[in-house]
Amino acid sequence: MKSKITKSRAAILVSQNMPLEIDIIDFPEKLEFGQVIVKVEVSGICGSQIGEIDGHKGQDKFLPHLLGHEGCGRVIQIGEGVNTVKEGDKVVLHWKAGAGIQSNTPKYLWRGKTLNAGWITTFNDYAIISENRCTKIPIDTDSTVASLMGCAITTGFGVIENNAKLKMGICCDFWIRRNRLKYDTSCKVIICLANNCS
Repeated sequence: MKSKITKSRAAILVSQNMPLEIDIIDFPEKLEFGQVIVKVEVSGICGSQIGEIDGHKGQDKFLPHLLGHEGCGRVIQIGEGVNTVKEGDKVVLHWKAGAGIQSNTPKYLWRGKTLNAGWITTFNDYAIISENRCTKIPIDTDSTVASLMGCAITTGFGVIENNAKLKMGICCDFWIRRNRLKYDTSCKVIICLANNCS
């Protein structure tokens, strides 16, 4: 199926420990089986992405490449086989595989050469996303909050459940320290999935 989008602005990781390069990338002529084009409305940035940019995760053998694995947007076009979303749907973009097809990764071009990308990228105006990395949400969902569901919120709940071993109904205080952003904050978290929580 011929792609409706031919170009997009994107933030590209060209070299570690350097600012991302904002430039125009070329889309492939055709969408592949299981691929979805999304107009990205909001993108979060994860600590692991910052570590990737800053080189804290070691040498990056896939440079240059696109980034971003949490966001929210609108479906512009669906490829063959896609049946969990349709054009016009509002979707959360997430790194963890969900329902639907895991497609091939997209084959973008930048300055005439292949630009590496995963099944999801969100640091671009338009992105080709694997069907199983986008999930339909209600149209009136706040896009900024929805973008956090792609990584930050799900990772946070994973830490609470798997690392802290907290169970439904338990309340706790915790501290977050983000040296990079130079602030401390305390939050109260109530795991309130049971009906009797208040």
